[in-house]
Amino acid sequence: ALDHVVDAYFVGKLGADAVAGGTGAVPAMVGIMAFAGGTGVGLASAISRTLGAGDREGARKLSGNALVLVLLWGALIPALTFPLMDVILRASGASETVLPLGREYFAVLAATAVVTFFVVVVNHVIRAEGNALLPMVAMISASVINIALDPLFIFTFDMGIRGAAWATVISRVIGGVIQGVYLLSRRSQLRPALRHLVPALGAWWEIYRTGTATVFRKGVQAGLLALTNVGAAPSRYLAIGAVGLIPQPTSFGLIPVSGFPHGPITHVAFNLSAEP
Repeated sequence: ALDHVVDAYFVGKLGADAVAGGTGAVPAMVGIMAFAGGTGVGLASAISRTLGAGDREGARKLSGNALVLVLLWGALIPALTFPLMDVILRASGASETVLPLGREYFAVLAATAVVTFFVVVVNHVIRAEGNALLPMVAMISASVINIALDPLFIFTFDMGIRGAAWATVISRVIGGVIQGVYLLSRRSQLRPALRHLVPALGAWWEIYRTGTATVFRKGVQAGLLALTNVGAAPSRYLAIGAVGLIPQPTSFGLIPVSGFPHGPITHVAFNLSAEP
């Protein structure tokens, strides 16, 4: 939430058209996050249930396949979105006026989708073993770095809206490195070995058997955002920009609502599979 508010603040200084361009790309980005979030939620449930059953080797296999899925989605998303980028952005409400700005912003995030997937998925994997502190530190660190990089890239380097996208990507890379170093260290009981990186369709079924609901839920959210943008489009980019700014402050109030359910998921899944 803080990332989005900070991005909107600095991008807003470029003008209403820049805000509208970024807003036009939001539904598409939420769509990407739907698949990342669904994969992460499914992994968290599957890993916790596997650990609860005392199968640490199976949990490490799921952890390894998480990395395989990160690479798979990270390659698929750019391959699918770049040929259809203008179609996607128009469907998301981007008008012809702001389409070039939306394309400039979304192209960076689509090309680096593997970073987004890694950060989101590994965050859930680490929390699945009961460590909520390290993902929190990684996320806060990434947010602070994004705050510092936004004005540097947007104004000092004169990169405009593209600078906001790169600031987000770089901050996510740093957050991902923090999480990746932990996951691959001996401190994590889910540290994958090379044998765990072999794709296992059974593991994927366990992941998406639970995670598909999250994909659909966030996908509906992306669709509603696109419809809102399309509805504002006849009023030109000022209305689209306003639509993009309004949710930013309210997103802070939703943090507890979206955050609290993640706590019980790991414990409930672990105890459901634990021997009585």
